[in-house]
Amino acid sequence: MITGAPVNILDFGADPTGVADSATAIQAALTASRHVVIPIGTYRVESTLTVPAKTRLEFQGGTNILEPPPAVFFKAHNEVGIVLGSHCVITGGGIYSNKAVYPTGNGVNVLGGQNIIQDFCIFNVGGDGIRLGAVSAYVNTNTCQLTRLKIDNCGGNGIHVHDAYGSDSNAHTITSCVVIACGANGILLNRTFWATVINCNVEICTGYGLYLSGETVVNDPDCRYANILGGDYNEGNTAGVIFDNSYFPFIQIADPFNKPVNARSGAGSVLQFLGGNVNELYNLNVSSDLTTAAIFTQNLTNITLATGVATTIKSISSSGKGAYLVTAYLNTYGDDSCASAIIVYSGTGSIFVSANNSAFLVISGSGTNIQLTQTKAASVTGVYTFLKLGLA
Repeated sequence: MITGAPVNILDFGADPTGVADSATAIQAALTASRHVVIPIGTYRVESTLTVPAKTRLEFQGGTNILEPPPAVFFKAHNEVGIVLGSHCVITGGGIYSNKAVYPTGNGVNVLGGQNIIQDFCIFNVGGDGIRLGAVSAYVNTNTCQLTRLKIDNCGGNGIHVHDAYGSDSNAHTITSCVVIACGANGILLNRTFWATVINCNVEICTGYGLYLSGETVVNDPDCRYANILGGDYNEGNTAGVIFDNSYFPFIQIADPFNKPVNARSGAGSVLQFLGGNVNELYNLNVSSDLTTAAIFTQNLTNITLATGVATTIKSISSSGKGAYLVTAYLNTYGDDSCASAIIVYSGTGSIFVSANNSAFLVISGSGTNIQLTQTKAASVTGVYTFLKLGLA
């Protein structure tokens, strides 16, 4: 063979009928070349396949989102199906299992940076469909791309981004993926920064369509700065649509049926107002659509909060119906002292609150007032900004 040329796993003894174990043959091909071709067929693998760095895994025959691909691995064991190093590419094909017989093991674990997986299918594995991030040892897993994946009927999450050993599974892009009937959440962003999810579709999963995880350790939060652009997470997922417990997300889904729930979704709700009708999003009893007028800011400075005591920082009864963005920052504590919330006033005495609460501040609404509560440390001085969003 020419050194560095593409290799075909059939030349190493892989069985395309799915009867014999092909794991040893496939692993030998992966060792021999950085470009490995998988011809049409079903290949039974009884142990984990490890893809070395800078390797391209090319499944022939393409893929069909409505049925298993023509070239596919059958994971006949309870461990991970495929482990990727760094700078790998997988195109076409897929991996599947029988979770009734093999109830554990993720389909794919990505344990390296700058990987690309596209037009790939993962079916019926016992664990997560695909996991990005450290599992049992620290690794740097950043800037990976998942494009046009179909993940169906897996026992765990469809797509799970989580660095179990720090905050170094970051800046991933998940685009045009479909997740169906998984046993947990469709897409779970756990300990990760700057992840971007674009136009994905999640259907009939046991958990949420999209779950943005919250803080587990003070000053070492899970999901921060997520960017969610479009997509449909409201397709019969048992727990709900989008659960936002993250920090400073950016959510642009102009659809009242796909808005986030939970008290920490305020920071991500801002773009919803720019993309749709506030009255539909929050059931206001008014008929005004969005305009570019009537936007103003008001700085509220040098207000000292007592720990655990709600302090009114603004009465909105005289400001009229509409939506207000409130942010607060305590000078002493840095990023974890910044909180934000969307307060929507219908003019009937009701306030709908969607807040992004930090470890130190809570923003809430009571009657016609916006309130801040400091939850930790001694009373300190902070700076607070009050912004009325653009409503007629």
